[in-house]
Amino acid sequence: MSALPKSSVVRTRGEQYVWMTSMGLAIGLLMVVYLLWLIVSQGVVVFWPGAVAQITLKDGVKSGINDSSALGGEIVKKQQLSGRIGEEWQLFLGNRDAYGLSFKYVNAADIGRVEYPRDAIVIERIEYGDAIGFASFLELKGGEKIAATDPAFNARLAETVREADARRRTIQKIEKGQIGDLSAEMQKLKLRKANAEKTGQTGAITALDERTAALQQEYEVLAAKASELRAQQANATLGYRLLTGEERTMPAGQIVHYYYPNALGLGGKLALFAHNLWVFLSEDPREANTEGGIFPAIFGTFVMTLLMSVAVMPFGIVAAIYLREYARQGFFVRAVRIAVNNLAGVPSIVFGVFGLGFFVYFVGGSIDQLFFSDTLPTPTFGTGGIL
Repeated sequence: MSALPKSSVVRTRGEQYVWMTSMGLAIGLLMVVYLLWLIVSQGVVVFWPGAVAQITLKDGVKSGINDSSALGGEIVKKQQLSGRIGEEWQLFLGNRDAYGLSFKYVNAADIGRVEYPRDAIVIERIEYGDAIGFASFLELKGGEKIAATDPAFNARLAETVREADARRRTIQKIEKGQIGDLSAEMQKLKLRKANAEKTGQTGAITALDERTAALQQEYEVLAAKASELRAQQANATLGYRLLTGEERTMPAGQIVHYYYPNALGLGGKLALFAHNLWVFLSEDPREANTEGGIFPAIFGTFVMTLLMSVAVMPFGIVAAIYLREYARQGFFVRAVRIAVNNLAGVPSIVFGVFGLGFFVYFVGGSIDQLFFSDTLPTPTFGTGGIL
């Protein structure tokens, strides 16, 4: 079959725009893939245990921390000095309670020696972030003191941390679970008593007072138990030396987790990476969301999405079938179609602001004022739930 002459080749009108659109789509997809790769690659580093460097500065050079000529921590990055020849290192120092800062830049020209001691320890704490240094001793209840050089030190420290963690979980169960339930019930009784006082129900008031007194006794017993467990968290004390040389101590109950980063092999680092990732996904946040995990955010998003799907999908499908197959054309149907088109074209944040103002503050707030005035200022329907 002979090829068609050039003059007979017919190009579809607008074909070049199709190719331009395809190129734009390809570029957009590449940008999305690159963004996802960037997020994953930078995020993985956070969970991977980094080595702890002990840096000794050159003679006459001070670190700017407690007038010491030594410092150390995890080397976060190395970069060129701004506007000058040379390099500077950014260190994650930890020990925010001792130094007042967590990161510091060091001029590479001032560094005399860099070492990675195997006995350097990183301690994740309840407060003030990580502590980084060298373990010195473990002092137990009764005055028993175990030096870090003792072969039994690591086993006793691990046992002490496990016991403290078990107590911490028990305290959390008592305070957030049992005491939280008692407080909620006592609040309900308080509201019922206020309503009974308005209507003059003397017998109901007496019964409510008796029930409140019984709950108060249970509350005091649980509070005393939690207070006793908190006191036991300070039974053992860990002594440690900072990389700048100062000696410090901390209650063992403050320790969440600890490890020796420079002594870890590949298997140990992989295990610690999995541990850090699991903690991030499964635990509650601490320290103003700078430590701990994001489980409440994940759970809340999952529940909200599930409830929205259960509520929206049936109504959405039924409405779509009705509008497409059964509805007669008229003002109402046209208005609904316009609303659907607007919903598809307007950014969701605009609808969110409208929903916040109308459904939460106006509708929900009005319902609270009419039917739940006794619970104010705590909102009942004036929350995001009605939206």
